[in-house]
Amino acid sequence: MAEPILSAEGVSKSFGPVQVLFGVDFDLVAGEVHALVGENGAGKSTFIKILAGFVEQSGGSVRVDGRVVGAGGPGAREALGIVLIHQEFNLAEDLTVEENIFLGRELRRGPLVDRAAMRARCRAVLDELNCHVDPARRVRDLSVSEKQMVEIAKATARDVRVLVMDEPTAVLTGAETAVLFRLIR
Repeated sequence: MAEPILSAEGVSKSFGPVQVLFGVDFDLVAGEVHALVGENGAGKSTFIKILAGFVEQSGGSVRVDGRVVGAGGPGAREALGIVLIHQEFNLAEDLTVEENIFLGRELRRGPLVDRAAMRARCRAVLDELNCHVDPARRVRDLSVSEKQMVEIAKATARDVRVLVMDEPTAVLTGAETAVLFRLIR
């Protein structure tokens, strides 16, 4: 069997006296697709936030490429190629679609922001998602499903090795869900 990119061993999580995760083991090998299924409050979102470095586990370990990693915040895991699409939108409403996709990771030509390169890359990522949103539109002017597609585009525009999604289809139309499933395949 191939070496896991991402794994959890005995991961537990407590919030004060309430334990929500109990010794969870998980391995993800390149090319696999996994789904976490369970009732509300079962700890699915907490577990994926631990995998993506947003929440630190109370016990157990998380490994990337066989090495134990601490939470270190989302930036640390993103640098390793682990990217989370949250259930709640994480977009700057007053910025454009393009600005949101590259926020904090702007493409540069020397000391200047390379807007032409960002616009071209943004358009390519949106086209791959069959999303016909204008990169120059302000996020506040988008529909809920368009915002979700921008969240997905923002994640896939990164150097992603593992894409973790928290209920990504909840606000998508049938056609948008089909596009997302094609991307996953």
